[in-house]
Amino acid sequence: MRRLPLLLLLALGACKEKAPVQDTATTAGSAYSVPKAGTVVAADSMDVSDALNEMYFAVRIVAGAHSFRRTYDVFAHFGPNEGETQITFPKADVTLRPVLRRGSGNHTYIIGFLHGQDTTFYEYFMIRGGKKEMEMKYLKAYSFK
Repeated sequence: MRRLPLLLLLALGACKEKAPVQDTATTAGSAYSVPKAGTVVAADSMDVSDALNEMYFAVRIVAGAHSFRRTYDVFAHFGPNEGETQITFPKADVTLRPVLRRGSGNHTYIIGFLHGQDTTFYEYFMIRGGKKEMEMKYLKAYSFK
C-alpha cells in the first residue's frame, strides 16, 4: 500500500514539462522581459497649435516580431503626416527597457532606455515633427560589453 503513492508521484514527475526560458533582466528593481509582438511599449502625444484644425503629434514604440533581437517598431503621426521606422537597441548584458520622453525642442520626442538597475535615462533616438517634414535619427552610440 505504501508503494502506490510512491509510484503515482514518480509517474506525475516524469510527465512534467520544463517551462520555457524567458529573456528577463532586472531593471530599476523590477524584472523586465521583452513583450510579445504587437504590445505598445511606450506612447505619448502632444497638441499641435493650428488655427483651423485640431492636430496632435504622437509617437508609439511597439514590440515587433524581432524585439527579442532588440529591434522595436516606431510609429509617429504629426497631424495628417505619418512616419514609421525600426530601431535596434545596443547589445547589452541585460535586456534594455525602452523609454519615451519629450525632448527640449518644439514637437520633439527622445527614445532612450534604462540599463539594468541603473535609473539613468540613456538618450538614443530623436523624432521631431513639423508641418512639412518629420525627422528621425539616432543620437548616440553605446557599448555595454
